[in-house]
Amino acid sequence: MEDLGVSRNSVREALKALQALDIVEIRHGYGTYVGKASLTPLVDGLTFRTLARHDDDTGALAEILQVREVLEEGLIRRVATALTEAELDRLEAVVDRMEAAGHAGLPFPELDREFHELLYAPLGNALVPQLLGAFWTVFRRVTGARGRADDPPPDLTVRRHRAIVTALRAHDVEGAQHAMAIHFRGIEHRTARGGESLADTLPNSPRRRPRSATAAEAAERGLHVWLQPTLADAPERDILEHMAECGRFAERLRRQGASVDFSVGCEFWLFVPGIVPGDTVLDRVRNMLDGDFDPVRMQRRLDAFTAKAAALGRSVFRGRLSYAAAQDDKVDWRLFDVVGIDYYSYHRHHADYVRELRRYLRWGKPLAITEFGTCAYVGAPEAGGMAWNVVDYGKGEIKGHLVRSEHTQAACLADQLAVFEAMGLYAAMAFEFVTPDAPHRADDPRKDLDMASYSVTRTIKDRPDDPRSDWHWEPKKAFHALAREYGRRAHAQ
Repeated sequence: MEDLGVSRNSVREALKALQALDIVEIRHGYGTYVGKASLTPLVDGLTFRTLARHDDDTGALAEILQVREVLEEGLIRRVATALTEAELDRLEAVVDRMEAAGHAGLPFPELDREFHELLYAPLGNALVPQLLGAFWTVFRRVTGARGRADDPPPDLTVRRHRAIVTALRAHDVEGAQHAMAIHFRGIEHRTARGGESLADTLPNSPRRRPRSATAAEAAERGLHVWLQPTLADAPERDILEHMAECGRFAERLRRQGASVDFSVGCEFWLFVPGIVPGDTVLDRVRNMLDGDFDPVRMQRRLDAFTAKAAALGRSVFRGRLSYAAAQDDKVDWRLFDVVGIDYYSYHRHHADYVRELRRYLRWGKPLAITEFGTCAYVGAPEAGGMAWNVVDYGKGEIKGHLVRSEHTQAACLADQLAVFEAMGLYAAMAFEFVTPDAPHRADDPRKDLDMASYSVTRTIKDRPDDPRSDWHWEPKKAFHALAREYGRRAHAQ
């Protein structure tokens, strides 16, 4: 100590600090030894940080899960090409032990941990199992302390892990990454609070492949999945690449036993540049309304892209193929298995709906209503697919003096759904669930952009005048009307 010019107290405090970091181990009565240099301090710190957030411990857990998710989804791409058959057999054996434990009514969190440690062992990176173990320990500690240690049904956990192994055996890198993403969505739902998932508590957090994850969750719950990519105002090559990626994902779901339809897209003349003049969707709508386009050239380009999309869809997906066309579009439906129509007509009598819809049945194929709905103001149903066009986007205000009416929207949706059911149509999908860029303003009708939204929920911003504000959604009358109708039909079946 004299050589270093420090006091005994300074050395003691320094040793305490090194002990806290697990760099040295102090054994009273024996001396000081080199420690394990483990991640225990990180585990303790993260646990304390999460538990200390009494107002939002769910959000803190979400942050931990996001970091682990990014880590594992990146690592699985590397390990997918490194695993041997013997290593895959060991992973399969762990899943079998999970299944046996589940049948015996026993929890198996340690087997879950063992699976992930074995999975990344071939990478030879000693830090990986330590980091994953740290996140795993923090998660178990916090969920246990907060009373959220409930595990999902054992068969669901087994199925998710087996899906990872199946994709790895097939050398399907994308499939393995998707399977891992599904696994993490399950973890998020386990930590749900008040029926709200962790992903829902982070509305402004970017999530990779959110629609794919949602589709996978729906498939796991035995629901029918209709998957449709819509990438607007992008180069044709990017749109086709996006379409192919979604189609491959739909095919993976189908091979896993899910009931899946794949639609190659929606109203190509609107969303794909080059078919109708205009750089953006709004430009193309304006040119169509003003007649500023060549209909012959437009149809030729639309036919060419539709054929290309159908061929691409067939090459990546082996199930039922469709396309969501506008009502007046001319489409060669021989390219598809299901006729899909975005339907925005309004009639006072059911017979008029039936008469109009029958013309789409002449192809002898199932008819799916890929969009239907209206906005929440008096007179919106009569405006059909242009009911949204009541906003002065320069001012961010409603044009004219509209009267908000959620009842109008709810009644229209329920009435049309009754027609579709009576006709025995293949499917009917209400448009749409939420429109974040059209917030509701109960205090200022002129700025109540939700009136011009087709969504069955209203977007509520925490700070209405702040464009960066967080937001949440609340159900509108249309939401409850659809829930009642679907619930009644499910009960009748």
